[in-house]
Amino acid sequence: MTETPYEPRKRLPAAADRPVVDPADWRATDFRGEAPWVLRLSDAEAADILDAVARVEAAGLELTAIGRGDFPLGPAGDVLAAIFRELTEGVGIVQLRGLPVDRLTRRQAAIAFIGLGSHFGTLSSQNAEGHVLGHVKDLGKDYDDPMARGYQTAAAMGFHGTPGNGQTQTGPMVDLLARAARVVADEAGVLAVTVCAGFTAADIPFTGPTITVVADNNAARAREIAEDAMKVAADICVFTNHNLTIEEL
Repeated sequence: MTETPYEPRKRLPAAADRPVVDPADWRATDFRGEAPWVLRLSDAEAADILDAVARVEAAGLELTAIGRGDFPLGPAGDVLAAIFRELTEGVGIVQLRGLPVDRLTRRQAAIAFIGLGSHFGTLSSQNAEGHVLGHVKDLGKDYDDPMARGYQTAAAMGFHGTPGNGQTQTGPMVDLLARAARVVADEAGVLAVTVCAGFTAADIPFTGPTITVVADNNAARAREIAEDAMKVAADICVFTNHNLTIEEL
């Protein structure tokens, strides 16, 4: 494995009204042409992954049954450990190069993808149809169809929260966050509105999004704000519907 030298920012404890100091808080100019997120496999590391793929294929495992124990690694395991550190303690993104996917069948490539992923987390559904691995392919679907995903169309796809995503000029998440900020600024009795995209924990199934409204002695208005925000959120993502659960404290 080869790594590009880069001196990351040190992490300092967060403090109110002070800039964030963290390796993940970076600008393009910080790298001066370097790419610290790029990790290239050596021939031995790539061979290690291919051997693991061959073992899984020989065992006849279904893709959904592949776990970390089915995909043990030798030298490539050190690469994945480095990737994990970069994701959690470094710049937060990694590009892995050097795996000869041109020598793999589609199924073998899927085994490699899921097998490598098993070293980082648990396999879970990626869309409303329960797929655990999808292909970026134009299936003739319409980007404006709320039940379609961007990768199933021929439309250009940008970031969810930035202009130019092919669907809106501002981005739906930006709209939702801006709406929350306006409510707090304009209504004296509303102390805070927070938006959480979702979470997964060992004992809690996927939940999202979550809107929290803190209001001063006005439960009815807090509920109204939460319902309005959740209606916006429900229209953003196919994973979300209009069945709401509201709790008042």
